[in-house]
Amino acid sequence: MVNRILLTCEMGGGLSYGYRMAALARQFVANGYEVHVAAPPRIPVRLAFTGIEAVFHCSPTLRSTGAEGYAVSYADVLLRSGWSDPAQLVAALQAWGRLIRSVMPDLMVVEFAPTAMLAARSAGVPVRAVGTGFTLPPLEVPMPWTLWWRPEPRHQLQAAEDAAVTAIGTALTTVGGPALPSVASLFEGVELVRCGLPRLSHYPQQERLAWTGPLFAGDVGVTPAWPAGPGPRVFAYLDTAHPHFAPFVAAVAARCLPTVLYAPDLTPARFSAVLALAGLDVPACVAVHAEPVRLHDALAAAHVVACHGVATLSAAVLAGRRVLHLPGHLEQAMVSRRLVWSGLGVGVPREAGLGWVGRGLDQVLS
Repeated sequence: MVNRILLTCEMGGGLSYGYRMAALARQFVANGYEVHVAAPPRIPVRLAFTGIEAVFHCSPTLRSTGAEGYAVSYADVLLRSGWSDPAQLVAALQAWGRLIRSVMPDLMVVEFAPTAMLAARSAGVPVRAVGTGFTLPPLEVPMPWTLWWRPEPRHQLQAAEDAAVTAIGTALTTVGGPALPSVASLFEGVELVRCGLPRLSHYPQQERLAWTGPLFAGDVGVTPAWPAGPGPRVFAYLDTAHPHFAPFVAAVAARCLPTVLYAPDLTPARFSAVLALAGLDVPACVAVHAEPVRLHDALAAAHVVACHGVATLSAAVLAGRRVLHLPGHLEQAMVSRRLVWSGLGVGVPREAGLGWVGRGLDQVLS
């Protein structure tokens, strides 16, 4: 019988991870389970868990290698996330083991927490893995090519697979567990719950798999305040560090589109400073929000949605809104390609020239 559940997150970041965990925790608490949450500081779980009774822990983390370019496979993602360092992987496994023993869960629910999965295997704790098509990839040997729209570098895939399997074997031998024959076997015996839309699955071969709907927080945050203006309304959830942030603001300003823009911690003063670096003035048609915006309200009023992330993208597609997708990291780039191939929106790759943002916006508007 399950009485105590440990929700874990290790890699990744952003509000979407916290909200997915909170959505699950809310149901667990309602059914009488004791919920523990382990997440790294960069994921704002306490904000997402407002009003939910849970015990919080800081999850063990690894230092990424800082490698340039996109990872070629999920195995390469693990290596870049710190698994290429055997000593660091062993230390993380031991830390997860101590956390598991202190909580003594009957069940672990993991969200992009592969090291926690390895530790749970050694501890004999059952695991369910919840996530997107990126964090729950196709289980192939070697793990499949992430940039599937380009020619497959088979030798690189095999090299990443072999390096990850060696790292896993070394670490598990040190902590007293059996080695794994492949990266895919990491998920052996784990129930996989893929949250998302099949047409927006990260890999084309995932579309035929079983999916639940996407998990996102539609009723959390402040009510959006729209600027006055006659044009189509735009809702944007963007990162100020993205190279297309300023070009996007310039594009909506040039077209006088009333826009609600949410970017974490984006105060009016900081907004002005960011635009000043790009030689832009603050446009009257853009209202900024530094706190999360109530997504249901924003989508009900907007005609166009601009975003980076997968959760907001899925919500916009379900609401039938026109989407301008500006991917940042690998996970977003993969979904952006699926969005365009499915005819559900317009994507502007991160490496595209700055002028492509305005062209993409015009394409969405038309």
